[in-house]
Amino acid sequence: MSELNTTIAGEVKRCNIFFATVYWTLPSTGVHLYNNITLIVVSLVVSLSGIIANVLVVICYVKNPRLRTLSNIPLLSLAFSDLLVSAVVLPLCVAKFIEEIYGIRNCILWASKGLATYFSIGVSLLSVIVISAERFITLAYPYRYQAILTKIRMNMAVAAVWIVIFVVVISNIIGLIPFDVLQAIATSITGLCIFFMLIVWIWVYKLLKNHVRKINTSHSPSAVSKPETSQQQSYRNTRASGVIVFGLIISYIPSVVMLVYFWTEPESFTGIFLVSPWGETLLLSHSLFNPLYVFWRKSTFRLTAVSFIRRWTTPGVE
Repeated sequence: MSELNTTIAGEVKRCNIFFATVYWTLPSTGVHLYNNITLIVVSLVVSLSGIIANVLVVICYVKNPRLRTLSNIPLLSLAFSDLLVSAVVLPLCVAKFIEEIYGIRNCILWASKGLATYFSIGVSLLSVIVISAERFITLAYPYRYQAILTKIRMNMAVAAVWIVIFVVVISNIIGLIPFDVLQAIATSITGLCIFFMLIVWIWVYKLLKNHVRKINTSHSPSAVSKPETSQQQSYRNTRASGVIVFGLIISYIPSVVMLVYFWTEPESFTGIFLVSPWGETLLLSHSLFNPLYVFWRKSTFRLTAVSFIRRWTTPGVE
């Protein structure tokens, strides 16, 4: 194992396995100890809450036929990737923090945690790209989007997201893509995806503003009391998707900054063990924020979840 930090010789080292990871050879003390304890508590709360919330999203989609729409397919993909984060990645993070406290080294566990993180976060990011593209096409081509966007094409796009990320991660495991290259790919793709989403959603909200203005000028005052049209529902879905996208962008920014920082300061103990875990935890916490956004902005999901919980907790209630 090669030494990383010559100023703290023998304390910060690198695992010589397929997924490069570093470890602290001594038990955690002081700020490092309290930092890990706090991260353990936060990760456990987010993990348990995220599992419950994302399972509810999946149940709502399965139970309510009204929710099995084209626009909700990538949301289902996002829920499964978030469930992977909540049920697998965050518990692995907790195990890593506990081992750091006692000065235990487990390179295989930590590498598995790193690969699971890259996989689940990659799927989440690309699923949000699909959500953004779907919203743009719906607003930019209101009379042709049903011909452009079909369930088969949407399912193929979602399947492609999972397959591409899986192939990239497996390529690192079998040695086709070195970790440094994988890190560079992850940083570049994340930056490009965030830039793409910002551009798309600036355009989407311009289209949304124009459509709303046309509706307001063409409808008479009495039309306000009429049932919501499919166009108006589409705009509500767009606003809901926008909240999810911008929330995810905000959670990604600290991790992108840390990845860039590690290229210039790869041996910083403070960056590796004190600051970076918080950026990663914020990023992984979006596995809880995403379903909360869905229930907050999409009333059909919220009402279906409430109905299911009532039936489950109150026997005999239909």
